[in-house]
Order: sequence, then C-alpha cells, then structure tokens
Amino acid sequence: YIEFYDSNSRQGWIGYGDTTDSNLSIYNAESGHILLRPQSGNVGIGTITPKTTLSVVGIASASAFYSSIGTAALPGYTFSGDTNTGIFSPGADILGFSTGGTEVMRFDVSRRAAIGTTSANATSTLVIASASADLAIKSTSTTASSSLTFLPNNGNTQSIFSIEVGGLVGKASESLQFIGPLGNRLVTIA
Repeated sequence: YIEFYDSNSRQGWIGYGDTTDSNLSIYNAESGHILLRPQSGNVGIGTITPKTTLSVVGIASASAFYSSIGTAALPGYTFSGDTNTGIFSPGADILGFSTGGTEVMRFDVSRRAAIGTTSANATSTLVIASASADLAIKSTSTTASSSLTFLPNNGNTQSIFSIEVGGLVGKASESLQFIGPLGNRLVTIA
C-alpha cells in the first residue's frame, strides 16, 4: 500500500490486495473507494463490492449517457429490480417506453405519439389505442371547467373549436358546451 497522510491522519491510500485479495483499490477519506476487480472486470466507485461492470454508489453525472438500443422486453435504460420497464429505441429516431416488457408508448421523428400501439398514422399527432380508447381530461380545480381546445396553426391564440365541461359536481351549473371561433357558444347542454 501507498498511504497518504495530512498532519493529523491517513487521508487515502492506493493498494493491491494480499494473498486472498487481488483487487486494486484507491481510497480517499472524503469520497470513499474506487475498486478494480481484475478477475471479474468489475469497477466499483463508492463500494468495495461491485456486482456489475460499473457499480456506482452515490450520485453519478456525465455529459452524456449511452446505452444499447434495447427492446420493449429489455430496454436500454431500465431500473434496478425492474429490468423490463424503461426506455428503448425501436428504430432510428424513435423513442419507446415499456412497462412489464410491453411497449406502451412511442414518439417518432415527426413528433407523433402513439399510446397502446406501435404505429402512429401519418395524419395524426396522437394515436391512442385500447379496448376502451377513452381519453380523460380532468381539472384539478373544484371551480374551473375542463376543456379540449383546437387552435389554428397561424399564431392566433383564439380557438377554432372548443369543448368545455364545467361547473361543480352535483350543482345545477354543470354543462357541456361546444364553443366556436371568438368564443361563440354553438351548443350548451345543461
């Protein structure tokens, strides 16, 4: 071992194991261990028992993280203890999300999203496929309405068409409204 001391105590060391340990260790009193295990090829940072090629105990950061493309069943980015849930790339310029080994959502290069299906058609920005195909929009306010608004692609912030459901639950003010351009109420069902 090579040991490093300040005026008070040992602050770190570099060492190669003894007859029962052939690991190369670098230790710093402030940040802990960096351990190289030649037999397994594993490297540990902040741990003396690395179980994978690189084991980091603590927060890690980098300018970029790279992964295999992965699959829905074994995503490239996954979680400890749940290796069939995560993020993968089903093809060039496509980002996929899976849970339980099944693809549940994807985004493609044309900024289309597909939920519950593996393909978004060319004319839709969002495709939702399921046995019920329900879409729920819920306001977190007890006094405001929920709405689905369709806006033009010309920078104008006034809606072309809007569907609003509003009022307090159980009150006579509940209504379903179809609203046209400039806020004109086309149909109100109360």
